[in-house]
Amino acid sequence: MSSNKLLLPVLIFSSLVFLPVVSAAKPSSPSAIKERVQNRLTEVKLKVCQNKEQAITSRINRLSNLSINMEENFASHSARVQDYYTQKVLPSGKSVANYAALVADISTKKSTVDSAMSQARTRVFGFSCTGDDPKGQLNQYRLEMQNVKQALQQYRTSVKNLLVAVRSAKSV
Repeated sequence: MSSNKLLLPVLIFSSLVFLPVVSAAKPSSPSAIKERVQNRLTEVKLKVCQNKEQAITSRINRLSNLSINMEENFASHSARVQDYYTQKVLPSGKSVANYAALVADISTKKSTVDSAMSQARTRVFGFSCTGDDPKGQLNQYRLEMQNVKQALQQYRTSVKNLLVAVRSAKSV
């Protein structure tokens, strides 16, 4: 029974001591809570972006280099086919009726690839997490790289069409 007499004052004292601390920690309004959470989220997102910034820039550089290499490979294939046509097919007395149109199509597709790649490079140049809307920049870069991919596919198709035409003229 004596322990119950001691327990009651301790409970009353502890409730008085902790009550102001609990009430002071509560936010004043729901808008203050929302603002604090939003600031915390933006800070967290910024830290995550900064942690991934090096990986993002290296991926961007690798993708750009890959596109450049593909364009160079297509250009070298086109040059070899054109050399083959002038050195082997024409001296044999055979020709391709629409050769000039095929070569013009290749040069048009090459210029389309060049413009799409330069536009994508300028879009992402100087990417930084502290800049304006880094997520929007990356989304726009992704869309522009899809345009580069489509342009490279069309360029490849043009080179393939020239190759097929030259090979069919040689076999006839």
